[in-house]
Amino acid sequence: MGRTAVNVIDIDTNDPIGTISPHLYGCMFSSCYYGMVEADSPIPNEGGFRTDLIEAMRRAHIGMLQWPAGDQAEYYLWRDGIGPRSERPLRKSNKWFPGCDDMAFAPEDNAMGTHEFLHVCERVGAEPYMGVSICYGSVADFHQWVEYCNCPYDTALSRERRANGREEPFRVRYWYLNNQGGYITTEEYAAQVRRYFGFIPFFDTNPVRVARVDRADGTRRFFRNWRERGVYQWMDYVPAPWNNLNPGVDALCYIRYGTTGPSTGFDTEQWYRSMAYGLGFQEWIDDKREEFKESFNPQMGVGLNEWGCMHNTSYIEENLLSLRQKDTVRDGLAAATALNVFNGNCDFLRFACLSDMINGIHHAFEVDETAGGALITTPTGLVFELYAPHQGGTCVRTRAQVPDAARIASATTSTVANEEATVSIPQLQASASLKERTLTVTVVNTDRDRAVESEVRVSGAEPGEASAVVLTHEDPAALNGAEEPERVHLLDAPASMTAGKLVHRFPAHSVTRLTVALR
Repeated sequence: MGRTAVNVIDIDTNDPIGTISPHLYGCMFSSCYYGMVEADSPIPNEGGFRTDLIEAMRRAHIGMLQWPAGDQAEYYLWRDGIGPRSERPLRKSNKWFPGCDDMAFAPEDNAMGTHEFLHVCERVGAEPYMGVSICYGSVADFHQWVEYCNCPYDTALSRERRANGREEPFRVRYWYLNNQGGYITTEEYAAQVRRYFGFIPFFDTNPVRVARVDRADGTRRFFRNWRERGVYQWMDYVPAPWNNLNPGVDALCYIRYGTTGPSTGFDTEQWYRSMAYGLGFQEWIDDKREEFKESFNPQMGVGLNEWGCMHNTSYIEENLLSLRQKDTVRDGLAAATALNVFNGNCDFLRFACLSDMINGIHHAFEVDETAGGALITTPTGLVFELYAPHQGGTCVRTRAQVPDAARIASATTSTVANEEATVSIPQLQASASLKERTLTVTVVNTDRDRAVESEVRVSGAEPGEASAVVLTHEDPAALNGAEEPERVHLLDAPASMTAGKLVHRFPAHSVTRLTVALR
């Protein structure tokens, strides 16, 4: 009997968790204007949106796009963004950040509107997820927006949509009611949710109505408020098709950022803080599972409206209106650890949107205005591309039996609370998915300095031929920029069976995708 390897990744193909939704690979689109150019720009575009960015998002298989998102969703008026671009009103965006005065508020030219956004979603193959303001809008305004987008019948709003160039309905399903600034209490917000979502027109789209809960103990307070008012009882007896009268919600969404030191020039402890942030989603989801046991709707879903590493850097302080920061190998690995957790909880987590898609906090792509508008894929964008084969696959139980890379005191900041805990960082963390007889395994080596060799042990099937693709760089702070747009890139790596076993060496600070044919 052979000796068992010290480091083992166990994968049980007979223990399925659920289907990995493409919606777990979503992005906020709050900085969408970086993808906009004039229609006569020398940069190839489709109706003013960069073609190269559309193609980059397709390669990364972005599964959901959220817009209007974040602060923008607080003040957005959908009628400002339809009709000819030259006739759309110029507004002052009501974004506010500490240290900004009135003159620093950014203008909003409404170049990105309903048609432009939904065209991008269709071209990318991403589910649109649209935010609704409770500060600027009204229930009637929201329902008219839904009708404009989705009505297949002959109405004044569907005629207006057709006159603006779209004959067929857009069939937008995901809508969320924003409360980004926390201007009202959870109880007041729950009342607004009932008003906005109670009579939403369905138009055969089976909408997913998402409420946002960010305050401490907000989930339980939200559920308690609805139980006390007896509203949940509607779900028990209202039959289809009249269940669109059900003033319910289909999912609650949250935001969770991590503060992990400067975006560049970070030290070893700050490296592991980033790893702890991504790994910490497991405990966060475990807590949500407990909270959701009190839900009035057993089918209630949970989602992440915003997530990512938010670095406290002077760069951000100097660029408050865009909250732009640099994206390094460290950010890519933090995203990879989070995505592994999302995969492993695909039976519970319905969607997740990274903040941001482009030129934002923790972003997948950059447009460098100093280099003629060059488009750059960040290490995080490459991780999305690396993980794309998981989408639509069946996640199977995966356990890594490896030593810890580090044990640190981790501080994670979110809009709910400042969470402090001591976290053990496993050297390897993984998730796996199955499509027919192909097994996809993504493994993060969180160790900043050491490679590790591990056996990948598959139960329920016999592994055959294997291949590997890896994301790493000798410098864990490496990033892609205008001068070196592919300094960090995906590399093919050897992977093979040895004496009937798949044993692989995972480089230091790396993400590896193994593709294994099962016999």
